[in-house]
Amino acid sequence: MPVEGNQNLPSPLLSDPPDGPAQISAVNVATAQRLNMRFANAAARDAELPNPVEGMECFIGTGATAVKQIYWDSAWQTLYSGDIGWTDCTTKNGFTFQPNFTPQVCRIGFTIHLRGGWSSDGMTANSAFSVGDVPAGFEPVGQNVYTPIGASGGDNSGMLVVSTGGNVQIRTGSDVSGYYLLASTVWVRF
Repeated sequence: MPVEGNQNLPSPLLSDPPDGPAQISAVNVATAQRLNMRFANAAARDAELPNPVEGMECFIGTGATAVKQIYWDSAWQTLYSGDIGWTDCTTKNGFTFQPNFTPQVCRIGFTIHLRGGWSSDGMTANSAFSVGDVPAGFEPVGQNVYTPIGASGGDNSGMLVVSTGGNVQIRTGSDVSGYYLLASTVWVRF
């Protein structure tokens, strides 16, 4: 049976001897590598696909927590993951969260969302303060994230910096507000 077409799939010819089961099996084996396969978990995927090849794709799980992966560069790489819910950040150096605004992160696909706020107790003008950390796996990759932050007062409120190591820093402006809230802080993490 010759291999034909853009995808190099086995294609029986009319002149081939009749052998339906072998011909169907050859097409199944060739197309399995090109399908978007579904598995309950990574262990089930690995049991079914002990020798994956570059370009294979699969979904693991179901619903909002499903993960889409592609086999690339000799490993399964996550292309997309569903909404896994909000995870609390940690505070440090004696700083406290703004009441009812605990800083949290959420990953939807490649996008990390950060919300919440910190009290400015102990902060002074025109200074930088390490106030907390985002959990491992949520930190920016490659470069820090800089974003203006909302505050309880003053036009020169400051800036929020999230480092590639996950450290959250507030850089105050010439005015120190009573609290600092995060508004629309997002970054991409592959």
